[in-house]
Amino acid sequence: MYIIQKQGSFSDSFEIRANDGDSLRITYALKISSDMVRRFRALQVCIAEIEKQRKAHGDSAELAEQLGEVIVEMYTLIFGEENATALLSFYESDYVAMIVDIFPYIQNVVV
Repeated sequence: MYIIQKQGSFSDSFEIRANDGDSLRITYALKISSDMVRRFRALQVCIAEIEKQRKAHGDSAELAEQLGEVIVEMYTLIFGEENATALLSFYESDYVAMIVDIFPYIQNVVV
């Protein structure tokens, strides 16, 4: 018989290494709930909409600011406020680099 264990939460850690040898280790525990999934999906839609606007109208400071706010909100939702702040500091508020580096992890491991 196959047994399925009900999961109450998901926990993991990862390390980001910069070219200069600096690194940041993130450890987190995520309690998955219907509300969390709903909020995550809404943030994914926001990112897609910002990307659509960027492709249609080009880059702008306003779109970059909107993207940054959504990314910080998503990272706070998944990794917690302290870890999101640490990521923002490590990446020196470079939201595009944060997306390029961390989104594959979110999509392949977390989601």
